[in-house]
Amino acid sequence: MRSEAKLMDHEQRDRAAQDISESYIVEASAGTGKTTILVSRIINLIKAGEARLEEIVAITFTEKAAAELKVKLRQELEKALPNEANSDEYQRISEAISDLERIQVTTIHSFCGSLLRERPVEAGLDLNFEVADDLTASLVQAEVWEEWLEKQMDANDPALRRTVLIGITTGQIRKVSQFVLGNLDALHYLPSPPAPEEVEKTIGQFTKSFQKCVSSLSELKKYCKNPGEDRAAQKIDQLNEQFVKLESLPQEEKEVFIFKEISMGSSKQGNQKNWQTKGHLDEVRNEIDELLKAHEEVRATIMDSVMAALAERLTDYLKAYEEAKRERNL
Repeated sequence: MRSEAKLMDHEQRDRAAQDISESYIVEASAGTGKTTILVSRIINLIKAGEARLEEIVAITFTEKAAAELKVKLRQELEKALPNEANSDEYQRISEAISDLERIQVTTIHSFCGSLLRERPVEAGLDLNFEVADDLTASLVQAEVWEEWLEKQMDANDPALRRTVLIGITTGQIRKVSQFVLGNLDALHYLPSPPAPEEVEKTIGQFTKSFQKCVSSLSELKKYCKNPGEDRAAQKIDQLNEQFVKLESLPQEEKEVFIFKEISMGSSKQGNQKNWQTKGHLDEVRNEIDELLKAHEEVRATIMDSVMAALAERLTDYLKAYEEAKRERNL
């Protein structure tokens, strides 16, 4: 007889199913046997007398998966029933089959709902609250979002205004809010935002670097034999124009200009034949490279500051959403 081929990870599967003395995390794509391992583990807990069905909670993502898991559990319990009717194992499995409806095989939402129903007052919930389905939750979110956004726009909220000015759309801000709603714990781990004076200092340092760079580039441009056609020479002119514009702006407008209007492009521009020596073009490229790095650093500082201020403001939206759910007993 041919022996049945074993899966490459059969040892890990067996260990996760049979070793009930340890906890395991099983990561795998759909249809690879996670439910089978879970069912086997439940049965082994019952066989060993480590738990009764009413003491076990099996949590899935969907109602369909929960129903399928319960059906599979019944089938496997019946298969596991030993022939010796007087054995402890027989009694445990037989009892489990009879008490199958006492096991909690449920979704995350339903399980959390059951816990909250046990302690609604402590959770600050109405006694008749309902668990919102995905559609209801998304509709409430959308309604609260529109109201919150309109209120912030009418008040010319500085954090929101600043976010939009650097080019982040309200649609993108909405996506950030949805991410925050799905990852509320992340708010506790946000890095401290750069202080306003730190942002201003970084912008000042960048402006000085910019000034030094365009000064050096202007000197180097004298060695270009064909500035009207050479891309590197044209880039020098463009950077000069951008620096003059940056210097003329009031402090509060420099942030937006640096983030949105200054375009660095690639430093690998220019044609060697248009320059007196290769060394001159290399110097131009090196200067632009250094400016590129400085520009990336100042943009990162601005973005960190803007997003931190936005995240702080979004906590108001989260509070409004929680209040809306309470009003609807959700």
